[in-house]
Amino acid sequence: MQLETERLILRDFVIDDAGALAACRQGEDFWRYYEPEEDIAAYARGHVEMFVAWQSESPRRLFQLAVVLKDSRRLIGSCGIRQRPQVSYGVSSPSEADIGYELGPEHWGQGYATEAANAMLEFGFGELKLHRVWSICLAENEASWRVMERAGLRREGLLQGNVWLRDRWWDTLVYAITADEWRVRNA
Repeated sequence: MQLETERLILRDFVIDDAGALAACRQGEDFWRYYEPEEDIAAYARGHVEMFVAWQSESPRRLFQLAVVLKDSRRLIGSCGIRQRPQVSYGVSSPSEADIGYELGPEHWGQGYATEAANAMLEFGFGELKLHRVWSICLAENEASWRVMERAGLRREGLLQGNVWLRDRWWDTLVYAITADEWRVRNA
């Protein structure tokens, strides 16, 4: 699978991408809002193997794509949209998904995450025919929630002290957008 934006190619991962993904995950800045990993290469390899395995699912519900710069063909991170079984009032709803994105720190602040998130939303609402897309981030990760806002998601709530990370409890923010909101925003 491949999506294109003005500056990016979002494509399925291949096993050979593990080294480039590990390079994106270097440095304290990247790990500020994650549990640090001692063996980043093994961690990235495990993720790429998982992302490649998702590609054989039928029907496919989990999409984690490599974010690649069009001009240099350099892998700078990943972005995904994932449909997960949601059960509400005893009924399963396949029409909802979450999105997420991560880029190497040297590519932060250039609009790439917003561009990738918008491509995922367009794919989700257009191809997957989703009703709602949501995302969550640590409340202190302002750069992440700003990406969500620029992509048109609205803040739905604050979950207080619900994530244990780096020896403390963190608040998280929940954001979402419905297909109707997406259509109005992009009309």
